[in-house]
Order: sequence, then structure tokens, then C-alpha cells
Amino acid sequence: MKDTVVGQLLMLLIASGAAQAIVSSTLGNETDQLSLLEFKKAILLDPQQALVSWNKSTHLCDWEGVSCRTRNPRRVVSLRLANRGLVGQISPWLGNLTFLRNLSLPTNILTGQIPPSLGRLRRLQTVYLSNNTLQGIIPSLVNCSGLKVVWLNNNGLTGQIPADFPPSIQQLQLSSNDISGTIPPSLTNITVLKKISFAFNRIHGSIPDELAKLDGLEILYVGSNNLVGRFPPAILNLTSLIGLGLNTNILSKLVKFNIEMNKLQASNKQEWEFMISLSNCTELQGLSLASNHFQGHVPSALNNLSIHLQHLYLGQNQLAGSFPSGIANLPNLIIMGLDYNRFTGLVPPWIGSFKNLQKLSLSTNMFAGNIPSSLSNLSQLTELLLDTNQFSGHIPTGLGNFQSLATLSISNNNLHGGVPEGIFRIPTIAQVGLSSNNLHG
Repeated sequence: MKDTVVGQLLMLLIASGAAQAIVSSTLGNETDQLSLLEFKKAILLDPQQALVSWNKSTHLCDWEGVSCRTRNPRRVVSLRLANRGLVGQISPWLGNLTFLRNLSLPTNILTGQIPPSLGRLRRLQTVYLSNNTLQGIIPSLVNCSGLKVVWLNNNGLTGQIPADFPPSIQQLQLSSNDISGTIPPSLTNITVLKKISFAFNRIHGSIPDELAKLDGLEILYVGSNNLVGRFPPAILNLTSLIGLGLNTNILSKLVKFNIEMNKLQASNKQEWEFMISLSNCTELQGLSLASNHFQGHVPSALNNLSIHLQHLYLGQNQLAGSFPSGIANLPNLIIMGLDYNRFTGLVPPWIGSFKNLQKLSLSTNMFAGNIPSSLSNLSQLTELLLDTNQFSGHIPTGLGNFQSLATLSISNNNLHGGVPEGIFRIPTIAQVGLSSNNLHG
């Protein structure tokens, strides 16, 4: 009798547990379904009918863009609707998808704010909301303890970079928004951070020295902001860096260094120290310091840059002195930009030795003397900009021998004499600027 009673009690307990599991599973599915249907309601236009399968006659795990985990209860773990042309807002009901790991809604026409409710999804791992028209501030995601990837670039987000991202973040892509404020030093507490992009915003202040503590950092894009102060040279000692440029072993494979369009400054040896670090970048192919507040002479460290350098942009600064002699050690240049500075003196005849040079811009400086005849040796040249300087003498007749030149600008100088007829017979020529000289013919 006793055994029978015990057996019945066990059966009741098992049945009760099974019933609770069924109820829990049902409630979980209903919550997920309701949340997704609310998301659908917030979509005003669905030109590709991506949400046509989202109805109660079809199990939510079979809806387009929805993935569920395989074991019961079958909760939603992924929502992927990239490039569907969806017009509307992101419903805050998504914050009820408590098992959600991946949220991917890039390249749509989503407006409004990023719902703060996403900040309670503790299982969330990736957020891709790039290429929309989202506005407002970035909500706190500190409680998303497993979050690894946040891509919010190419929107209209405002406010500041949150200082409380979870310590699991590996990729933080916020470029091309309207974010202001400063770069929070607290980012250096995220020791797994590998990729940071804040380019094309309105971020001000300096680049924190503490970023050099991120010994796994691969990408750091901060161009086109309102940054000021010196560039922290210790960042260039990061052995993992692949962008400010790309991958490295003591920066041996860094291929691109671009900090253009900021308000960074350097005028003495200490402030130019980062250039010395760049001399370790033996595979560097692109260097742009353009549109900053760099002053004085170009440091001698330019002599030691990689011979693989192809693109050199130093324009739109306040650089001065004679033509930088270190450029002579960069034989593979394709583009050379020294425009809008305060360089003086002669352009050296060795300028004609760059057999691969396609674009040369020396505009708006104070270069003087004759235009070097050796320029005619640059057989690949498509663009030659020498305007707004103090060049004198005749236009070299060899400039008429180019076969690929499309643009020639030598206006606003002190040139005299005739214009070589060959210039107008160049088969590719499209623009010729000769004004404000003493030319005839």
C-alpha cells in the first residue's frame, strides 16, 4: 500500500513538472510571437513582402528572418532582415525577446530611436543596425553581458559615446553619425576590444593615451572629427594593429595610416614622435595627415618610411620649409599631395624620378624658381597641380609630351613666354588652367 501511494505521488510530481514545462514553453512562444507581431506593426512599408509570412497560421520559427533554438522551448534567438527596404521604426517590444542573440536589421529605412529596451537582452551578442536613418542617443547596453559586436554606422545618431559598454565588446562601429562629446577613456577597460571606428562624427577632445593599453586592438578609425592635441605615439607600438592601417608584428604589416580631417597638431620633435614609430611599418602603403594643424618642417623620419608607400597626403596643414627631402626615398609613390601648406624654395629635379606617379598636387604653397623639366619623365601622370605658387620662367615644353594627363593647373604663378602647343594635343587632356601669369600665344 505504501509503495502504491509513493508511486502515485511520483507520477503526480512528474505530471506537474511536465505541465509547468509545457505552460512555460507556451508562454515563451506567445511572448516572442506577440513581440514580433508588434515589430511588424511598426513597419509602415514592406516593399519586398519580407514579413508576409508573419502571421498566426504559420509557426513563428518559420517566419522569414526568424531563427529559433532547436530544443524546447523553441525561443527566438535571431532576427535577420538585412536590406529588405523596410520603412518604419524599431518596436520596443523587441526587448521582450529574452533569448535573442543576434539582431540584424542593416540597410533598411528604419527611423526613430534605438529602443532602450534592447538593453535588457542579456543574451544579446551582435547588433547590426547600420545604414538606416536612426536618430537619438545610443541606449545603455551595459546589461547585455554577452554583447560582442555593435554596428550602428551610417545613421543619424546623436549624443555621446556611452561610457558603459559591457566588457565583452569586441567590435564597436559608430562611424558616419552625428555623435559628439569625447572618446571615453573607459573603453580601455574593455580588454577584448579589437575594432573601433568613430570616423565622420563631431567627436572632440584628444585621443586618449589609454587606448594604447588595448593590446588586442586591430582597427582604430577616428578620422573626420574635431579631435585636437597630439597623436599618442604609444598606439603605434600595439603589435596587433591592422588599421589606423592593417595587421602587424611590431607594426611590420601596417599598410594604412589615416588621421586626416581632424585638428591634430605637431610642431616639435616630441609631438612628431609618432612619425618615428611609423618607420617600423615596413609594408606601409598609405599615409594621410591631411587637413589637420601640423606645423613647421616635415620631420626627418619621413626618410625612413617604407619604400612600399604609394599614397602620401600632407596637404591642408601649416607645414613649411623646403620641399621634403625624405620623399626622394619613396620611389613607388602613386599619389603625392603637399598642397595648401607653406613650403618654399625650389622643387627638386629628382621629382621626375617617380615612374609610377599619377597625381601630383603642389598647389597653394610658395614654391619658386623654374618648373622642373624633369616632370615630363612622369609618363603615368594624370593630374598635375602647380597653381598658386611663385614659379617663374617658361613652361617646360616637355609638358606637352604627356599621354595620360587629364588635368594641368599652373595658374597664379609668375610664368612668362609661350604655351607649348603640345599641351593641347595630349589625347586625354580635359582641363588646363593657365590664368594669372604673363603668358602669350
